[in-house]
Amino acid sequence: MTQIDFHYKGNILSLHCQKEEKMKDIFNSFCKKASINIKFVFFLYDGQILDDKLQLRNIINNEDEKKNKMSILVYSIDKKNMEENNSLIKTKQTLCPICLENAKIKFFNYLIIIYGCKNNHKTENILLEQYEKTQIIDEEKIICSFCKQRNKEKSFNKKFYFCCTCKQNLCQICKDYNCKNHIIINYEFKN
Repeated sequence: MTQIDFHYKGNILSLHCQKEEKMKDIFNSFCKKASINIKFVFFLYDGQILDDKLQLRNIINNEDEKKNKMSILVYSIDKKNMEENNSLIKTKQTLCPICLENAKIKFFNYLIIIYGCKNNHKTENILLEQYEKTQIIDEEKIICSFCKQRNKEKSFNKKFYFCCTCKQNLCQICKDYNCKNHIIINYEFKN
């Protein structure tokens, strides 16, 4: 038995699975347990979007196989939810789906590879429709580094700032009281 920790929206949900099980069945079990629609999520492991046709034994890496434990990232997006939730936006530049840092993009055999972020993550074998899902960010999760209360979504006119000197996110109020002699730019231009 292998324990799979599914990381979804800040929570961890664990399942115990056999190595012969198909990923499709494992994903369905997770979605049933998490009460979510499988049509609106995709799964990342080892920097790659998982193929639900494979068995668990075909995707688990050697290190995780020895531990009998692995972690899978679950990303959720649906267009209806995106239209209703103004905090979800499509990025203007390519971001790493793992750490959300600037990244490069490359096409190979009609698939997309995202690589070159400052943390050296690499996400491969992405279809075009999956790529768009990886480039959605939640502005509610962009929080002021000083007050730790205000976020970009709730700020006046969605104005948020970035201090280039101390590498911190700033809301309007904290910008005026902190980092006075630092180089401060609009958050949109930080990359």
